[in-house]
Amino acid sequence: MSVHSGHRQRMWERFKKEGLEGFSCYNVLEMLLFFSIPRSDTNVVAHNLIDEFGSLPSVFEASYEDLLKVKGIGPNSATLLTLVPQVTQRYLSEKTTEKLVFSDMEEIKKYIKAKYIGVKGEVAYLMCFDGGGRLNNCCKVSTGSVNCAVVDNRTLLEIAFRNHASNVVLVHNHPSGVAAPSKEDLSKTLELSALFRSVSINLIDHIIVANDEFFSMAMNPKFSKYLY
Repeated sequence: MSVHSGHRQRMWERFKKEGLEGFSCYNVLEMLLFFSIPRSDTNVVAHNLIDEFGSLPSVFEASYEDLLKVKGIGPNSATLLTLVPQVTQRYLSEKTTEKLVFSDMEEIKKYIKAKYIGVKGEVAYLMCFDGGGRLNNCCKVSTGSVNCAVVDNRTLLEIAFRNHASNVVLVHNHPSGVAAPSKEDLSKTLELSALFRSVSINLIDHIIVANDEFFSMAMNPKFSKYLY
């Protein structure tokens, strides 16, 4: 058994006893890379990653192309690392989907924030609720640059009809990090409110996410007038 094998075994035993509690960011990456680097010293590679990107979240949010530039990272490791935030997003989203109701705003926040884990550009979703406020589906309706997501009105209507929505919530993010509605956001909200109202569907909220910030127009008296 090689030195690396003995070290890996000790890491596995520690993880089985303690979980990741007490593991440094280097240890976390080192252990994760066991799966893609079977024989080399992954501790060195883990340090290379943190030196390059600065933190564990930044490593997971790095692009596949940028990861490949780090010494010791090949296609398998780059794929594994970019998979982590996407698996996390999928897990959190699907865990809270069942029986999600609009009145439970804390669960709505958790669900929506999970959708934006690792997302760099602007992305919009349409949440479709039935008459009782239960979530039927949450559909991605646009993917834009870091500056703007273009939401197509016809697509929104088709999605709402297809998911038997009585009420809908538009969600999008601000990659800039400021969760406050812009003039364009307010204008779009008025436009969509009238559009949905014309087909007997209520736009009950427009939510903006920016990092850990969460802004709900429905919960803000100053902006709720832009809704149905």
